[in-house]
Amino acid sequence: MGQRTDDDRLQEHRVADFAPPYNLPAALSSFVGRGRERVEVAGLLEDRRLVTLSGSPGVGKSRLALEVAVEISPQRPDGVWLVELAAVAEPALLPQVVATELGIRERPGRDVLDTLVDELRQKRLLIILDNCEHLVGACAHLAERLLQHCPALAVLATSREPLGLTGEWVRRVEPLGVPLPGQGSLDSVVDHDAVRLFVERAAATSTGFELNDANAETVAGICRRLDGLPLAIELAAARLEMLAPAQILEQLDGRFPVLRAAGRAAPACHASLLAALDWSHHLLSGPEATLLRRLSVFAGGCTLGAVEQVCADDGVGADEVVELLGGLVRKSLVVADPNDDEIRYRLLETVSDFAAEKLRESSEEDAVRGAHCRWAEVLTERADAQLASGTQAGWLRRLEAEQDNFRAAFEWALTHDRTEPPLRLGGALALFWWLQGHVREGRQLLERALGAGADEAPDLRAKALWGAAFLIGSAGAITEALPLAEESAALSAGGTDDALGDRARNLVGLLSMYRSPVEALPLLEDNLRLARDAADVPGLASSLCTLGSALLLIGDAPTARARLNECLDLARGSGNRSLAAQVRGMLGQAALAEGDYDDAEAQLRAGLETARELGERGQEAVVLSWMGELARGRGDYDRARAVLAEALALAGAVGRPFLTARCTCFLGRVTLDQANAADACAHFTEALTMALPLGLSYLHARCLLGLGEIARLDDDPATAQAHFDEATAVAQVNGDRQAVAAASLGLANLARSQGPVERARSLCHQALSLQEEIGDLPGLATSLELLAALCGPGPDGVRLFGAAQALRDAGGYARPPGSATDYDRDLTTAGGALDLHERALAWDEGRSLSVGEAVAYASRGRGVRRRPATGWASLTPAEHDVALLAAEGLTNREIGERLFVSPRTVGAHLAHVFAKLGVASRRELSGARRGPPAAGLGKTANLI
Repeated sequence: MGQRTDDDRLQEHRVADFAPPYNLPAALSSFVGRGRERVEVAGLLEDRRLVTLSGSPGVGKSRLALEVAVEISPQRPDGVWLVELAAVAEPALLPQVVATELGIRERPGRDVLDTLVDELRQKRLLIILDNCEHLVGACAHLAERLLQHCPALAVLATSREPLGLTGEWVRRVEPLGVPLPGQGSLDSVVDHDAVRLFVERAAATSTGFELNDANAETVAGICRRLDGLPLAIELAAARLEMLAPAQILEQLDGRFPVLRAAGRAAPACHASLLAALDWSHHLLSGPEATLLRRLSVFAGGCTLGAVEQVCADDGVGADEVVELLGGLVRKSLVVADPNDDEIRYRLLETVSDFAAEKLRESSEEDAVRGAHCRWAEVLTERADAQLASGTQAGWLRRLEAEQDNFRAAFEWALTHDRTEPPLRLGGALALFWWLQGHVREGRQLLERALGAGADEAPDLRAKALWGAAFLIGSAGAITEALPLAEESAALSAGGTDDALGDRARNLVGLLSMYRSPVEALPLLEDNLRLARDAADVPGLASSLCTLGSALLLIGDAPTARARLNECLDLARGSGNRSLAAQVRGMLGQAALAEGDYDDAEAQLRAGLETARELGERGQEAVVLSWMGELARGRGDYDRARAVLAEALALAGAVGRPFLTARCTCFLGRVTLDQANAADACAHFTEALTMALPLGLSYLHARCLLGLGEIARLDDDPATAQAHFDEATAVAQVNGDRQAVAAASLGLANLARSQGPVERARSLCHQALSLQEEIGDLPGLATSLELLAALCGPGPDGVRLFGAAQALRDAGGYARPPGSATDYDRDLTTAGGALDLHERALAWDEGRSLSVGEAVAYASRGRGVRRRPATGWASLTPAEHDVALLAAEGLTNREIGERLFVSPRTVGAHLAHVFAKLGVASRRELSGARRGPPAAGLGKTANLI
């Protein structure tokens, strides 16, 4: 009996030889018997795409499914995946659970089941749906959809009843073979699988049990009384540490008749399992039995700390939990699953059902489930505080592990008219749901919680409204989210949680910013003022970050940089590494826009390192998107593609539609630079389709610019003109001068080919003027090259080509390879009338020009470039800075201290500002600030 067979050795090496991806747990014990069943089920899965293992509880359906999965794994190159459903109580969550197990994240605006179909359509894999009996309808629907649209996919289900689908092959799993009555000799019982299982499990106990002539008949009787059910047999074998085989048999003989009589409607095998469980329970001490029934409130397992907090009460002392829990593990009633952090404990499904029934029979069910719910509330609120502070090390993994417990607590509270816990849980889990990509589930649970009432708890309702608005807004539904955020802000304004009030106001500002950054500025500046007045450091940091983002969106990079640097100092001082990573990314974005590629890389690398250390995949994707754009600017297109592909995958995984659209647009720019018009058009069109419903006007403009350039290159001037004109209109509304300049440059190129040439020069000079004002150095290089080409043969053109090349060399601004042919032709034309010495002299003269001198040389003869007499564009840089600070409510002395000038000088500047803007007071100035700053002031951010 103690010797291993070749089959045993083969089994031990199967997982080691397993090549395809999988999530199957490693077997902790040998698999006894069922050789015929394994061969038959494996054969069925070669021809049948839906096989269901049906049978009684404890008969071994799950273990057989796992063994078959390991055996056929080489035939499934895309893997075999186990989806355990025992802890899933809500049928609507089934697609999300399957997607999570397969590592597939939901897509914004897409049903999760549709996403599964898309991802698995070409995959050759096996999905094991384990324990379907309480979700038969949902499992049938999911399996049918997957099988209809994924021709290489197969499903192996375990359930107490079939799924009822056409084409389903049901294989009933019978109990293990047992000796017939009268068979009691060693030779007659030794080859029965039920006996083999009992003997192997018994041999693992401390008794060193061996089957012999003296005990063979008794063991055969135990296996018969347990109907060959593996779980019952294993539980019985574990009792050998306390009882002799004859005593075990005696216990079973005394209990079966009563249980069969009480459950006449139940199958005999179900009654046998209940007998084994009840008998095992009868042998427990009072505290052990109490702990076992209390453990049934946990779903998906628990930690030792959770057991101590929930289960330690009357009858179970806190200092007894460790010993009692260890005893239940040894008696095979509790499973201990070790992992990297700590051991998690769980009940087998059947044991959990049995223990839950014992809890219902007791007088403490409400108390224990209430304790479980309070534990979940405390844990999620602790986690929320850490996530909000940016010091969330380890919390994301911990919350992910407790998802089933949170769902169970939520469902219990709602079904027992406890309206406050769902609000508390939902509000506290919103950040976690967002960070981990569980946006759809979070929205559903928060909507249910808010619909349940609890108007008497305004702080809790305000927090839940904040969470709902945050998740809905992150999915791109700004119009739907904004009223919820405003309601949250209104409720929290009269509440006791000041921090929540700050978060709600900032969320209103953030959502308003996405809808219209220009209109959101007064609200964001007001939030900043309130935070400063209250000396609220977290609120101040959050307000500065949001305001900085809005300023970048409207093209005011200098003010944005000041706000962001102040925010970074606060984040560092408070240890908020999450916020620091976010701000680093935004500072890198600003540096990239201004052409300071070295600083952009330094900021982005620092932000990426922190985001990865924190496990914040969304922020990692944000930074990677800008690193992809930086690589494009430097001409490293292979790196740009790789980085953007990584960013795009992360954006999809965590459900960030804004980021997905931006990455797609960036990929369009990469492919356009490489003259791959077809791919570029597809990327820009896809990004535009996403940007329009999200209201991303800055992205809208840049997609149009790309499509316009493609139409120009395809010799479709009418379409190109329409795209460039629309891009100009969209950009002007939002004060996006960089996009306006780019559109002018596109129209200039179009006019060069279509005529008249003077129009091309005029448009190019418009672009050049804007680019100089906003500090768009890469754009300046491109405009100088076009003006050089428009000069025709002679030294003027060569000088401008030299100036542009010097600018590119100094900043590392690559010339797109797709324009190389036209560039070489234009450069040859410019120098064609000059001899070699003259060309070299003109080139060197151009290279020696500063940026300002190059622009002045290109603009000579066009008259002095003057500012307009009125409006924001009429202000000098100094007047512009004073106006912004005055609009925020700063006094002349405060402005002077900021700008290092006297209050008298500030007053003089303000007088000019009031006259040019046509306002008479600081209040009117603040209102005038709502309009987009016109060309001539500040710098813009390269947002897309």
